Amino acid sequence: MIAQSAALVLLAMGAHGSVPADAPALRVIDQPASRTFDPDAEKEMAVARWYMTTRHDPVGAINRLKIVVSQHRGSTQVEEAVALLAQAYLTLGIIDEAQSAVAALQRHFPAGNWYPQLRDLLKSEGFEPHGNPRSWITRALD
Repeated sequence: MIAQSAALVLLAMGAHGSVPADAPALRVIDQPASRTFDPDAEKEMAVARWYMTTRHDPVGAINRLKIVVSQHRGSTQVEEAVALLAQAYLTLGIIDEAQSAVAALQRHFPAGNWYPQLRDLLKSEGFEPHGNPRSWITRALD
């Protein structure tokens, strides 16, 4: 990940020897290509999926998903973790956190597979994605 970021900086520097003033700031969280598969995050995801599908225990799933989002931010599993958080919070009737999770998907993974599904699910319940700056999801990903 560091080598890839360094290569992007060198490419941006080009022949001028410095980063152009109009070059966008590099943020790893917004670069899906820089995400890596994390076996520890995947173990947490497997347990969270089990809690959601087999035990029908969204609280247990939320506890595992929080670990993925807060401790494995650069992993490929973060997008699915945020999506499952939205589903779990919606199941529990915690609408504000569900809205924040869907807004985080929209902001950080706009081309991902999960955002359209969760946006439609939220809308079918009569709500819109809305990022709450006090939400732990918003703070963890920004």
